[in-house]
Amino acid sequence: MTLTLQLKSREYKGKSYHKHWVVIPNSLIDKVGWKEGQDLEAEIKNGKIVISKNDKTRVDLVAQEVRKFFISFINKPKRLRR
Repeated sequence: MTLTLQLKSREYKGKSYHKHWVVIPNSLIDKVGWKEGQDLEAEIKNGKIVISKNDKTRVDLVAQEVRKFFISFINKPKRLRR
């Protein structure tokens, strides 16, 4: 596998941010049963990047974010709710 640096995605406060791509062999993709367009998530475990299928649907993720927003809104003092 190869890590490839793509074009600069943005610059903020004088710092450049880039996106990286990793090409994963088809044989590994077939073994885990991933499909094109499938949502994946990544985390660091024991100093390694672990990529796995995201079992939550986009609707679930949006609903989770909406819940977080309303909970934070409800917990604000009433004088700040304008």
